[in-house]
Amino acid sequence: MGAGMVGVSTAIRLLRDGHAVTLIDPLRSASAASFGNAGALNPSSVTPLTVPGLLARAPRLLWDRRSPFFIRWRYLPRVLPWLIRFLSHARRSRAAAIADGLSALVAGCVDEHRALAAGTAAENLLIESTFTALYPDRSAFEADQYLWNERKRLGLGWRILEGESFRQLEPELARHASFAVRMEEHGFIADPGRYLKALLEHFQSLGGGLLEGNVGQIVVKGAKAKAVRVAGREIAIGKVVLTAGIRSGELAKPLGLKIPMESERGYHVELVEPSFTPGGVIQLTDLGIFMTPMLDRLRCTSIVEFAGYRAPENTEIHRIMLDKIAGAFPRLRWKRVNSWMGHRPSLVDSLPVIGRAPGFDNIYLGYGHSHIGMMSGPRTGRLLADVVAGRKPDIDLSPFDAGRFS
Repeated sequence: MGAGMVGVSTAIRLLRDGHAVTLIDPLRSASAASFGNAGALNPSSVTPLTVPGLLARAPRLLWDRRSPFFIRWRYLPRVLPWLIRFLSHARRSRAAAIADGLSALVAGCVDEHRALAAGTAAENLLIESTFTALYPDRSAFEADQYLWNERKRLGLGWRILEGESFRQLEPELARHASFAVRMEEHGFIADPGRYLKALLEHFQSLGGGLLEGNVGQIVVKGAKAKAVRVAGREIAIGKVVLTAGIRSGELAKPLGLKIPMESERGYHVELVEPSFTPGGVIQLTDLGIFMTPMLDRLRCTSIVEFAGYRAPENTEIHRIMLDKIAGAFPRLRWKRVNSWMGHRPSLVDSLPVIGRAPGFDNIYLGYGHSHIGMMSGPRTGRLLADVVAGRKPDIDLSPFDAGRFS
């Protein structure tokens, strides 16, 4: 259930294992997180938002309208219990444990995508490139040492660019910053929407079934799922894998699974036919913005808003993002702007649930990936296929066990 990056990856892996597989999804891809994400494939995305010191900075981040964090104050009473649990993980020991879990999912993500997309139309949309974090100056980089120390601890390397070497290599970027950190063996997807569509078509070409609609309920008897209800129909099943992103919570709750999930509403603006594009994914660390070059456009992302699942988008956020970009690159020009808002399914400890659902023999879970759903989708799909087949996964799945919230 769910045809986003995690769901399609899982479905393809299960088909390759010899299962008969049907994907169920409403197919409104333009509103899905897999459509609107940054498209970055960053093995360096290993630190959670809940880094040490976040609690002290939270009031300023939430009150500053130009920060990357927004909250609808009328939604605060509902989200406050989740936020308190979320912020409780902003301790050094917990942040390190979460980073270990995230690293297990995103390490080698470019190769994981290559293996999944090999021989498909999606393959040509995978670009191997660098990732560059821009800082105003060296002191700003030094103030961010916790993040870089964690990356070093997890085996990642980089090189520093500053002064004339930086200006010669990236003259347009050097107009905004004087210091950069560049990492190799990263990548991006040049069009996440087309990429996902190509993989879905590949899934169907292998014999996979596709059923359009919303799952209304998983019908269970004892410890087994017997059927799913879709558009008034009851469809018998052998096993069910729940990978429906933000909707997974409402489908899991009637099963007695109390998994604390919230929507981190994500926003992007796309600059169509920009006057310049970087060679890889760029992070403007002082502005909280990621920039990814895509087919004929530049996608800019990474705002987080807490306002719930049903609230309309906040168009002011798009304006703030454009103002930040124009201020950082006053020479940058574009023909028009595309804008988007979607829902990142996020759990209180920044780690997804992956594996068999507690208390059930044939229900499996794969959701709550927050910012790493696109990059970790293929590995999550491989892990879920292993669990369904009874094989031992190549990583420890205990950090992702849904029973940790019991």
